[in-house]
Amino acid sequence: MASARATALAEVLWELKRADRFATCSAVARRAGFAPGPDGRIVRSSLEVVRQEWPHLQWWRVLPDDGRIEHTGSLAVQLREYGVTLEADPNGPYAHVILDERSLMVWSSEAAAVAVETAKV
Repeated sequence: MASARATALAEVLWELKRADRFATCSAVARRAGFAPGPDGRIVRSSLEVVRQEWPHLQWWRVLPDDGRIEHTGSLAVQLREYGVTLEADPNGPYAHVILDERSLMVWSSEAAAVAVETAKV
């Protein structure tokens, strides 16, 4: 049986799939109503449950906040299959996800928060 976090995360993944967008771990966690944990650890563990319980959901739409992934990991494989550009990091086994800003999901509450922060500057 899936946890409440995994269920909430599945709902967010469904939103991302319908919108054909990607989102960061932190944004997805906020949308699902929980904290992402250190380095997105809570999101990543919940994604593993989602992958098992709801394999039709596109778990690979959730990206690390810094956009850095393992160059040969399953996330990199899925992103490449979808046509996402990955730029290899010459200093290690990592790659950076290259996306157009329009590909990232921004929920209205986040957009409002960004606007408020921008107005303060």
